[in-house]
This record gives sequence, C-alpha cells and structure tokens, in this order.
Amino acid sequence: MILSNHNPLKEIQRNPIVAVIDLETGSLRNKAHIFTAGMVIGNILTGEIFSEHYYRVASDGQEGRISDSETVTDFWGDLNKVSREARREIFDLELDRIPLEELLLRLNEDICGVVEKLDIKNLHVMGNGSEFDNAIILDVYKELGIKPAWPHGNNQSLRTLVWMGRLLLGIDPKYQNEFIGIRHHALDDARDEFNYSTAIVQKFKEALEGAGKE
Repeated sequence: MILSNHNPLKEIQRNPIVAVIDLETGSLRNKAHIFTAGMVIGNILTGEIFSEHYYRVASDGQEGRISDSETVTDFWGDLNKVSREARREIFDLELDRIPLEELLLRLNEDICGVVEKLDIKNLHVMGNGSEFDNAIILDVYKELGIKPAWPHGNNQSLRTLVWMGRLLLGIDPKYQNEFIGIRHHALDDARDEFNYSTAIVQKFKEALEGAGKE
C-alpha cells in the first residue's frame, strides 16, 4: 500500500483568504429576516482586499423569517443607535432589492470567483459569532436547499478572534481603530471587521516571529 503525504487539512490551515460577511437583520435569531448583506474577501495576513459586495434583500419570500419588536423597534428605531443613512438602507422601499434566493446565489458566485482567480481550494467565512451572521446565512442556505460555496468547517468567528487579541496581545483594534463609513451599513461593517481582524492576525504573526528569534 502506498501512503500519500498529501494533507488537505494542512492546506486549509495555511490558507489566509477569508470572506467576512455582515448581515443587518430583523432579529438576533437564526431565522432572522435579512435586510442587507455585505461581504469583503481578502487576505487576512496582508490586509489585501480582493473584492467587496453589497446587497439589499427584498421582504417578499421572507414571510417565514423573523422580525421582532426588540430589534426592529428598539434598535433600528433608535436614532441614538442607528443613523438615518443606515436606516434608509433597511426601510426605504424605493431602493433596489434582490430576492433572498438570489442573495445566496450571488454570494456563492462572488466567493467562487475569488477561489478560482487565486487558484485555491476554498476560503474561510467569518462573521460575528457562531450564533449570528454565519448561523443565519447558513440557515437560509438550508431553508432554500442551496449548497454554500464553503465547507462547514471553514466557519470562523470574529468575536473569538477579537477576544484572543484582547486576552493574549492586550490589543483591541475593533474599538481602538477609527471606523470609516456608516455604522450598521452591512458593507462598511464588513470592511471594518476585515480590517480589525487583519490587524489582530498581523500582531499575532509578529509576536510569533519575535518569539522565534529569541
């Protein structure tokens, strides 16, 4: 029997390409109604961004998904928390919106386009916690019977990365770095999340390289 030295897991671990997905929703639950989605794809080691995408999603077809008063009224209705610009992206019916199914197909197309262009096996998808962005979008994929363009094991958590940066490095670029754009605009949030994640990973890399030289 010939044993292969090929180790797919090793390739995945060394792959620094991530898609940061940010959703603006009507609830915190997995079945949340999705208002808008932003995605930034880039190299988390270098900070290079390969593509950015933003989609407003239509309400039609989301009748079974949840919008609760705690989120829609208390959060989106509070101008102290959410700007008029961000609210317009959610509630202005004159803005173009796409069906929920089309959102999933476009996300897949966006991700596959970068994977093919860079000639990599796959990429990782990062969202705010395993219980929010990733869980919500995967619930929609399952509901509509569409296969995501990334392996289940490649779901990663921004919150865990931020916590590790605070715990082990004593840094918090999520709050220490200047936010550029409109808060709670899905694309601006995704871009900010990609940038502060890159800052944390780069600091980890510097710390490890410094330790190796001692």
